[in-house]
Amino acid sequence: MPLPDLSQVQLPYRLLGPADLQNRLLYVETSRGCPFSCEFCLSGLPGKVRFFPLEPVLQAVQRLYSEGGRYFKLIDRTFNQKIDRAKRTLEFFLQLLSSGKNPGAYVQFEVVPDRFPASLRELVAKFPPGTLRLEVGIQTYDNQTATRIRRQQDQQKTRENLEFLLHSSHAILHTDLIIGLPGESIESFARGFDTLYALGPAEIQLGILKALPGTTLHRHDAQWGMVYNSEPPYEILETGEIPRVLMDRLKVGAKFWELLANRGKYPQYLEVLVPRGEGAFLKFLELSDFLYDHFGRTWGINPEELRYLLIQKVQDPSIVLQ
Repeated sequence: MPLPDLSQVQLPYRLLGPADLQNRLLYVETSRGCPFSCEFCLSGLPGKVRFFPLEPVLQAVQRLYSEGGRYFKLIDRTFNQKIDRAKRTLEFFLQLLSSGKNPGAYVQFEVVPDRFPASLRELVAKFPPGTLRLEVGIQTYDNQTATRIRRQQDQQKTRENLEFLLHSSHAILHTDLIIGLPGESIESFARGFDTLYALGPAEIQLGILKALPGTTLHRHDAQWGMVYNSEPPYEILETGEIPRVLMDRLKVGAKFWELLANRGKYPQYLEVLVPRGEGAFLKFLELSDFLYDHFGRTWGINPEELRYLLIQKVQDPSIVLQ
């Protein structure tokens, strides 16, 4: 069916009132689609990005904020694709959130990491602490893998922009890497993780590759030994580079990383057990094995027992529980 004309779509935000806004995350879209064609993603399939008229959306956000809305997440897949629109939106939220009317309020954008000209940097640097969150899709640091899955990205600019955002702004960065991409080895993935971890973003989301119906990932199956679960969510089981036993370890590791690092409860132990730099990911994988050998699961873990184990490991890194 034909795609709707977004200038004719009635915005839904008018249906929300003060009772709907308490402690709610408010999803807002100013565009649909994605200009890129990453093979693991469905967002770019329509082939173009379509935009809502911007000012009516911002007016709706202004009303929601005035009635108590505090947490706004713009779900545009590439917020900073059009620099002029991004500037206008940043200027709007900077003025809104700098008012301090709703304490704790913030806005979150999903951004392309290699597209931050000086005009956007200047605005980002002005946001007060805690008011701006950026979701940054890295996915892979390996150029050959990125080209293979049609994920074009200037890695040098990406690094420069991440360093600026982390050291010259108060933005909170949530970054993403994907485990199991076609042709990427564990050594390549580990190098990418080590690079990102050394930069120090607030969160590194370790995603497991999924072959979503409608994407073109299956064209790599024969050449790169890709085997997926036939049941939703169609997770990768093994690749020609990562055998199933190792893939299972990586999936366990991703869950323990979420628990230990992304939730921010155990930074003092991670700094000792997984020092930043070369070899960090492999050290973490060993820590993950240690914890899984003890608990036998990645869920329902007692926080105090986990803390005790981490303290033991810090005091004696050679400990291996039977």
